[in-house]
Amino acid sequence: MSRQLLDALHLSPYFAAIVGGDSLPVSKPDPAPLHHALIALGAAAGEALMVGDSRVDATAAAAAGMPFLLFEGGYGRDECAGANVFGRFAVFAELFDLIERSGR
Repeated sequence: MSRQLLDALHLSPYFAAIVGGDSLPVSKPDPAPLHHALIALGAAAGEALMVGDSRVDATAAAAAGMPFLLFEGGYGRDECAGANVFGRFAVFAELFDLIERSGR
């Protein structure tokens, strides 16, 4: 379904790997989906960032050894109050500065 949506929005060229809830026998917060995406990208956890909007995303990122960037416009802002968050953003234009600051 993700691929169909990205195709319909003409965004598919911007995604080198797509891992959905049905891609593996486990899902977040297990780190396997993130590891699967890293393998597909030919990257290591030290070269990547996890962007998400929930504690499940933050937990998966920590388990995969990846810094977590929290989108505060999602449904999990309050539940991530105590999570290990590298950076927070509410407007997507802020994401680029956070990525640049991360050195990744």
